[in-house]
Amino acid sequence: MPRSAFARRRAEPEAPPTPMATYGYARLSRLRPDEEGNSLDDQRRRIEGRAMEYGTDVAHLFVDKNVSGSIPLALRPEGKKLLARVKPGDRVISPKLDRTFRDTRDALEMLDWFRERKIGLVLLDLGGDVTADDGIGELLFTILAAVGKWERGRIIERIRESKEWGREHRRYLGGGRPFGFQIVERDGVKYVEADLAEQEAIKTMRRRMEQGESINSLLKWANEQGHQITYRALYKLLTSDE
Repeated sequence: MPRSAFARRRAEPEAPPTPMATYGYARLSRLRPDEEGNSLDDQRRRIEGRAMEYGTDVAHLFVDKNVSGSIPLALRPEGKKLLARVKPGDRVISPKLDRTFRDTRDALEMLDWFRERKIGLVLLDLGGDVTADDGIGELLFTILAAVGKWERGRIIERIRESKEWGREHRRYLGGGRPFGFQIVERDGVKYVEADLAEQEAIKTMRRRMEQGESINSLLKWANEQGHQITYRALYKLLTSDE
């Protein structure tokens, strides 16, 4: 009696699992693509050398050419292809942390992504597999998280300092033109300077408001004088402490 198809399938040996693949990732700077230590040849040589130490070849080297480091890995042309191709058990080798990720936030998010999918990520400048569940991998995550918090704090501080410096030097920082001032440009730089007619109107309206006149009445007066300002802007202007 012939064996059933089910029996034949059970008798056939199972196909061996797909072997782990090793991929490389490199990025060339948009400004200095051939910078010593970061050229494509240098990055390829280091990636292939580490793959040989693991006893394997690089199945494919993904190279983002002339791509700014300000772009997250997942949004780079070759970065997208890499993330779409890797499977659990695979390994990715990249020469440097700053070649691979935009910043610490990008690094932390992507390291979690690699870990969840059990994909190894070897960053050569950090010594090895940064997704490994060992002391080194955990230490790296802790350091990156701390650096990320510090980095965000410094960015906020630099923005505040920049705005304060701009205000002190009457630089135009963008947005709508504040009533009472005009935007002038000198040598390609925009400045905020007092508009004498509008400044005089502000003084008049503040004096009249102190005498009991309503905002609506003052708004009507300002429009009759040819000044363009909204009720909300006028209210804020006349009730502010400045």
